[in-house]
Amino acid sequence: MVGRAESLIKKRQNHIEIQEKWIRCAALLYKAEQEKQGTEEKKGLRTVCKEMVERCWQEDQERITVDKQTVSQRLAGIQSQAQSNAERNEALNAEESKSLISYAVNIAQRGFPLTPH
Repeated sequence: MVGRAESLIKKRQNHIEIQEKWIRCAALLYKAEQEKQGTEEKKGLRTVCKEMVERCWQEDQERITVDKQTVSQRLAGIQSQAQSNAERNEALNAEESKSLISYAVNIAQRGFPLTPH
């Protein structure tokens, strides 16, 4: 709402979203750096993390920390705790939701209403 301060929870959510965005950027940049060929100088993981912190301040005016261990875990395919919890707490997994949608479309194409009227 315009004119109202954000709650502490909303501020924290925004901060975490920004931090996760820059962690993903750091992982992509580090991966690109490691794919350089020949005698080109490759940046290390700490250097990439420091650059992402500086870029975040310039672009988003947000103070964050980009930990090198977190970036290396993302590169290894390890999810964040928030992503893991979100997947675990879903009511339906992807396969179940697809089958439910196809069933509803099939019933609707046959002319049966989805409501019990």
